[in-house]
Amino acid sequence: MGELFNAALVDVFHQRLENLQAIVIMYGLNECGLMACTADVSLRHGKTLTYKDSDLKVWDKCPKYSSGKLMAGFRLKVMEPESDQPMPSLQENLGPGQIGELYFKSPFICTEYMNNPEKTAETFTDDGWIRTGDLGYYDQSGFIYFLDRLIYTFKSLGKHVAPSEIERILYTHPAVHDCCVVGITDATDPGNKLPKAFVILKSGEGVVNKCSERELLDYTNAQLDEDYKLLRGLVFVDTFPTAYVTGKVLRSELENITNNASAG
Repeated sequence: MGELFNAALVDVFHQRLENLQAIVIMYGLNECGLMACTADVSLRHGKTLTYKDSDLKVWDKCPKYSSGKLMAGFRLKVMEPESDQPMPSLQENLGPGQIGELYFKSPFICTEYMNNPEKTAETFTDDGWIRTGDLGYYDQSGFIYFLDRLIYTFKSLGKHVAPSEIERILYTHPAVHDCCVVGITDATDPGNKLPKAFVILKSGEGVVNKCSERELLDYTNAQLDEDYKLLRGLVFVDTFPTAYVTGKVLRSELENITNNASAG
Protein backbone atom coordinates (compact mmCIF):
# COMPACT_ATOMS: atom_id res chain seq x y z
CA MET A 1 0.00 0.00 0.00
CA GLY A 2 2.93 2.34 -0.54
CA GLU A 3 4.24 2.15 3.01
CA LEU A 4 7.63 1.31 4.44
CA PHE A 5 7.98 -2.32 5.53
CA ASN A 6 8.48 -2.57 9.28
CA ALA A 7 11.62 -4.69 9.57
CA ALA A 8 10.86 -5.28 13.23
CA LEU A 9 8.11 -7.63 12.04
CA VAL A 10 10.66 -9.95 10.45
CA ASP A 11 11.59 -11.40 13.84
CA VAL A 12 7.91 -11.80 14.72
CA PHE A 13 7.20 -13.71 11.49
CA HIS A 14 10.11 -16.07 12.09
CA GLN A 15 8.99 -16.68 15.68
CA ARG A 16 5.40 -17.50 14.75
CA LEU A 17 5.91 -19.32 11.44
CA GLU A 18 8.19 -22.25 12.15
CA ASN A 19 8.55 -23.32 8.51
CA LEU A 20 9.30 -19.83 7.20
CA GLN A 21 12.59 -19.91 5.29
CA ALA A 22 12.87 -16.31 4.11
CA ILE A 23 10.98 -13.05 3.73
CA VAL A 24 11.50 -11.34 0.39
CA ILE A 25 11.15 -7.55 0.42
CA MET A 26 10.57 -5.69 -2.84
CA TYR A 27 10.61 -2.04 -3.83
CA GLY A 28 8.83 -0.67 -6.87
CA LEU A 29 6.40 1.80 -8.40
CA ASN A 30 3.27 1.51 -10.51
CA GLU A 31 5.08 3.45 -13.23
CA CYS A 32 7.88 0.93 -13.64
CA GLY A 33 7.18 -2.20 -11.61
CA LEU A 34 9.81 -3.89 -9.45
CA MET A 35 13.07 -1.94 -9.13
CA ALA A 36 14.84 -3.60 -6.20
CA CYS A 37 14.55 -6.85 -4.28
CA THR A 38 16.22 -8.57 -1.33
CA ALA A 39 16.36 -11.81 -3.32
CA ASP A 40 18.12 -12.63 -6.58
CA VAL A 41 15.18 -12.96 -8.98
CA SER A 42 17.21 -12.90 -12.19
CA LEU A 43 16.66 -15.55 -14.88
CA ARG A 44 18.96 -18.53 -14.62
CA HIS A 45 19.47 -21.45 -16.97
CA GLY A 46 16.74 -20.13 -19.30
CA LYS A 47 13.90 -20.61 -16.84
CA THR A 48 11.68 -18.29 -14.86
CA LEU A 49 12.10 -18.50 -11.11
CA THR A 50 9.25 -19.14 -8.70
CA TYR A 51 9.09 -18.81 -4.92
CA LYS A 52 9.46 -22.59 -4.71
CA ASP A 53 12.53 -22.62 -6.96
CA SER A 54 15.78 -23.44 -5.16
CA ASP A 55 17.52 -20.68 -7.15
CA LEU A 56 15.45 -17.99 -5.42
CA LYS A 57 17.42 -16.92 -2.40
CA VAL A 58 18.00 -13.81 -0.36
CA TRP A 59 21.16 -11.92 -1.30
CA ASP A 60 24.13 -12.91 0.84
CA LYS A 61 24.64 -10.54 3.78
CA CYS A 62 21.55 -8.55 2.84
CA PRO A 63 21.14 -5.90 5.58
CA LYS A 64 18.01 -6.15 7.68
CA TYR A 65 16.63 -2.74 6.69
CA SER A 66 17.57 -2.85 3.02
CA SER A 67 15.18 -3.06 0.06
CA GLY A 68 17.74 -5.20 -1.75
CA LYS A 69 19.70 -4.62 -4.93
CA LEU A 70 18.76 -3.13 -8.30
CA MET A 71 16.87 -5.29 -10.74
CA ALA A 72 18.51 -5.95 -14.10
CA GLY A 73 18.01 -3.08 -16.53
CA PHE A 74 17.64 -0.37 -13.87
CA ARG A 75 19.95 2.48 -12.94
CA LEU A 76 19.80 4.59 -9.79
CA LYS A 77 20.99 8.02 -8.77
CA VAL A 78 20.36 10.02 -5.61
CA MET A 79 19.38 13.68 -5.80
CA GLU A 80 19.46 16.29 -3.07
CA PRO A 81 15.83 17.01 -2.08
CA GLU A 82 14.51 20.38 -3.27
CA SER A 83 17.47 20.71 -5.62
CA ASP A 84 18.43 19.89 -9.19
CA GLN A 85 22.01 19.17 -8.18
CA PRO A 86 22.75 15.43 -8.39
CA MET A 87 24.53 13.60 -5.64
CA PRO A 88 27.09 10.97 -6.75
CA SER A 89 25.26 8.20 -8.57
CA LEU A 90 25.30 4.47 -8.04
CA GLN A 91 26.49 3.71 -11.57
CA GLU A 92 29.65 5.77 -10.87
CA ASN A 93 30.28 3.87 -7.60
CA LEU A 94 30.57 7.14 -5.67
CA GLY A 95 29.02 8.49 -2.49
CA PRO A 96 27.46 5.53 -0.71
CA GLY A 97 25.50 6.51 2.37
CA GLN A 98 24.44 9.92 1.06
CA ILE A 99 20.71 10.43 1.64
CA GLY A 100 18.47 12.04 -0.96
CA GLU A 101 15.58 11.41 -3.34
CA LEU A 102 15.78 8.16 -5.30
CA TYR A 103 15.72 8.50 -9.11
CA PHE A 104 15.54 5.50 -11.45
CA LYS A 105 16.04 4.97 -15.16
CA SER A 106 15.11 1.95 -17.27
CA PRO A 107 13.55 0.94 -20.60
CA PHE A 108 10.69 -0.50 -18.53
CA ILE A 109 9.57 2.86 -17.10
CA CYS A 110 6.52 4.53 -18.61
CA THR A 111 7.15 7.94 -20.17
CA GLU A 112 4.05 9.96 -19.28
CA TYR A 113 0.66 10.10 -17.56
CA MET A 114 -2.28 10.08 -19.93
CA ASN A 115 -3.82 13.56 -20.35
CA ASN A 116 -1.83 14.92 -17.43
CA PRO A 117 1.16 16.94 -18.71
CA GLU A 118 1.70 18.72 -15.38
CA LYS A 119 2.09 15.45 -13.46
CA THR A 120 4.32 14.12 -16.24
CA ALA A 121 6.63 17.14 -16.00
CA GLU A 122 6.81 16.81 -12.22
CA THR A 123 7.68 13.11 -12.28
CA PHE A 124 9.83 12.47 -15.37
CA THR A 125 13.03 14.31 -16.32
CA ASP A 126 13.89 15.26 -19.90
CA ASP A 127 16.66 12.67 -19.97
CA GLY A 128 14.45 9.75 -18.90
CA TRP A 129 14.74 9.54 -15.10
CA ILE A 130 11.73 9.10 -12.84
CA ARG A 131 11.51 10.98 -9.55
CA THR A 132 10.16 8.55 -6.96
CA GLY A 133 9.33 11.00 -4.19
CA ASP A 134 11.12 8.57 -1.86
CA LEU A 135 14.01 9.35 0.46
CA GLY A 136 16.81 6.82 0.57
CA TYR A 137 20.41 5.87 -0.18
CA TYR A 138 22.63 2.96 -1.21
CA ASP A 139 25.65 1.43 0.52
CA GLN A 140 29.08 0.31 -0.68
CA SER A 141 27.76 -3.14 -1.55
CA GLY A 142 24.98 -1.76 -3.76
CA PHE A 143 22.15 -2.43 -1.31
CA ILE A 144 19.38 0.17 -1.50
CA TYR A 145 17.56 1.65 1.48
CA PHE A 146 14.13 3.23 1.26
CA LEU A 147 13.76 5.48 4.30
CA ASP A 148 10.44 7.25 3.83
CA ARG A 149 8.17 9.15 1.50
CA LEU A 150 9.43 12.71 1.05
CA ILE A 151 5.97 14.04 1.86
CA TYR A 152 6.32 12.51 5.34
CA THR A 153 9.76 13.99 6.00
CA PHE A 154 10.34 17.39 7.53
CA LYS A 155 13.19 19.74 8.36
CA SER A 156 14.33 19.79 11.96
CA LEU A 157 17.30 21.91 13.02
CA GLY A 158 18.18 22.39 9.34
CA LYS A 159 18.25 18.69 8.42
CA HIS A 160 15.77 16.40 6.66
CA VAL A 161 14.24 14.00 9.18
CA ALA A 162 12.71 10.69 8.07
CA PRO A 163 10.08 9.65 10.65
CA SER A 164 10.75 6.00 9.90
CA GLU A 165 14.26 6.30 11.35
CA ILE A 166 12.77 7.29 14.71
CA GLU A 167 9.93 4.77 14.45
CA ARG A 168 12.50 2.04 13.85
CA ILE A 169 14.01 2.72 17.28
CA LEU A 170 10.60 2.82 18.95
CA TYR A 171 9.67 -0.57 17.49
CA THR A 172 12.67 -2.16 19.20
CA HIS A 173 11.11 -1.53 22.60
CA PRO A 174 9.17 -4.64 23.72
CA ALA A 175 6.19 -2.58 24.96
CA VAL A 176 5.49 -0.87 21.62
CA HIS A 177 2.75 -2.25 19.37
CA ASP A 178 2.60 0.58 16.83
CA CYS A 179 3.92 4.12 16.48
CA CYS A 180 3.85 7.18 14.25
CA VAL A 181 6.24 10.14 14.27
CA VAL A 182 5.27 13.54 12.84
CA GLY A 183 6.84 16.99 12.68
CA ILE A 184 5.25 19.67 14.84
CA THR A 185 5.77 23.32 13.93
CA ASP A 186 8.23 25.08 16.22
CA ALA A 187 6.46 28.09 17.78
CA THR A 188 9.75 30.01 17.95
CA ASP A 189 10.70 29.20 14.34
CA PRO A 190 7.73 28.53 11.99
CA GLY A 191 10.08 27.22 9.29
CA ASN A 192 11.28 24.45 11.59
CA LYS A 193 9.51 21.32 12.81
CA LEU A 194 10.28 19.18 15.83
CA PRO A 195 9.69 15.41 16.05
CA LYS A 196 6.86 14.05 18.18
CA ALA A 197 5.84 10.40 18.56
CA PHE A 198 2.40 8.87 19.02
CA VAL A 199 2.61 5.35 20.42
CA ILE A 200 0.16 2.47 20.87
CA LEU A 201 1.31 0.05 23.54
CA LYS A 202 0.84 -3.69 23.45
CA SER A 203 -2.12 -4.95 25.41
CA GLY A 204 -3.85 -8.17 26.34
CA GLU A 205 -3.00 -11.22 28.40
CA GLY A 206 0.65 -12.06 28.79
CA VAL A 207 1.89 -8.51 28.14
CA VAL A 208 4.42 -7.76 30.85
CA ASN A 209 6.63 -5.11 29.26
CA LYS A 210 5.01 -1.99 30.59
CA CYS A 211 6.64 1.43 30.53
CA SER A 212 5.84 5.09 31.09
CA GLU A 213 5.95 7.84 28.49
CA ARG A 214 9.09 9.24 30.12
CA GLU A 215 10.83 5.86 30.13
CA LEU A 216 10.10 5.27 26.46
CA LEU A 217 11.12 8.83 25.55
CA ASP A 218 14.47 8.46 27.31
CA TYR A 219 14.99 5.02 25.73
CA THR A 220 14.40 6.42 22.24
CA ASN A 221 16.30 9.71 22.52
CA ALA A 222 19.35 7.93 23.89
CA GLN A 223 19.72 6.18 20.50
CA LEU A 224 19.07 9.19 18.23
CA ASP A 225 21.21 11.98 16.84
CA GLU A 226 20.46 15.47 18.12
CA ASP A 227 18.36 16.52 15.09
CA TYR A 228 16.27 13.33 15.36
CA LYS A 229 15.49 13.48 19.08
CA LEU A 230 11.83 13.69 20.08
CA LEU A 231 12.00 17.33 21.13
CA ARG A 232 8.18 17.63 21.18
CA GLY A 233 7.91 14.54 23.30
CA LEU A 234 5.93 11.33 23.12
CA VAL A 235 2.36 10.42 24.01
CA PHE A 236 0.45 7.16 24.34
CA VAL A 237 -2.77 6.80 22.32
CA ASP A 238 -5.32 4.04 21.83
CA THR A 239 -5.57 4.35 18.05
CA PHE A 240 -4.48 6.37 15.02
CA PRO A 241 -6.72 8.26 12.56
CA THR A 242 -6.56 6.30 9.31
CA ALA A 243 -7.75 6.65 5.73
CA TYR A 244 -10.92 4.65 5.06
CA VAL A 245 -9.75 2.92 1.86
CA THR A 246 -6.00 2.41 2.32
CA GLY A 247 -5.76 2.19 6.09
CA LYS A 248 -2.77 4.57 6.07
CA VAL A 249 -2.24 6.71 9.14
CA LEU A 250 -3.42 10.29 8.60
CA ARG A 251 -0.29 12.02 9.83
CA SER A 252 -1.66 15.48 9.12
CA GLU A 253 -4.45 14.89 11.64
CA LEU A 254 -1.93 13.97 14.31
CA GLU A 255 -0.03 17.17 13.53
CA ASN A 256 -3.23 19.23 13.71
CA ILE A 257 -4.21 17.71 17.05
CA THR A 258 -0.95 18.89 18.57
CA ASN A 259 -0.90 22.27 16.84
CA ASN A 260 -4.49 23.03 17.86
CA ALA A 261 -3.77 22.01 21.46
CA SER A 262 -0.73 24.30 21.52
CA ALA A 263 -2.73 27.18 20.07
CA GLY A 264 -5.46 26.69 22.66
